[in-house]
Amino acid sequence: MRTIAGLTLARDRVLLIDPPPMALGAWVPEERLIENSRTFAQLCKELAERMGVRFADAGAWGVSLAYDGVHFTEAGHRAFAAGLLEVLR
Repeated sequence: MRTIAGLTLARDRVLLIDPPPMALGAWVPEERLIENSRTFAQLCKELAERMGVRFADAGAWGVSLAYDGVHFTEAGHRAFAAGLLEVLR
């Protein structure tokens, strides 16, 4: 919240993007971590609303994740870029 509050940009120029939820993988061995990532995404949305900045839900963009359950695959990067392009239009 301090980071957003400290910005000198107009609020309508700020876009907060939540990360896609994690998936089971080498770095994500427990379902609890996936649920926590979903909770984090929801908290990002609530923060954006509270701070009056725009919000984008990258979890809705179909971003595929690599074997580790965290990082994007090549196709995931394309999906992320496509979703971001739609938001910015």
